[in-house]
Amino acid sequence: MDVNVLLFDRFTALDFTGPVEALSRIDEYRTGYFSKNGEMVSNGKNLSVDTRPLSEISGGILLIPGGMGTRAAVLDQSFI
Repeated sequence: MDVNVLLFDRFTALDFTGPVEALSRIDEYRTGYFSKNGEMVSNGKNLSVDTRPLSEISGGILLIPGGMGTRAAVLDQSFI
């Protein structure tokens, strides 16, 4: 099963690294990192993740972490 982590600038690292760490221990799960346009996103504290475009998600679990960046993300209709 795919675990699709949808990231955005200013995400909270622990909100995605904790669940990813736990799910990565299940052999059948594959983790992918996505963002709206498939770019490098940063939590603002020296952690950056290279992502694929949101349009490439084809099913599975969708994991959306929290963080200060959610304030802008919820106002972005193309993200929602």
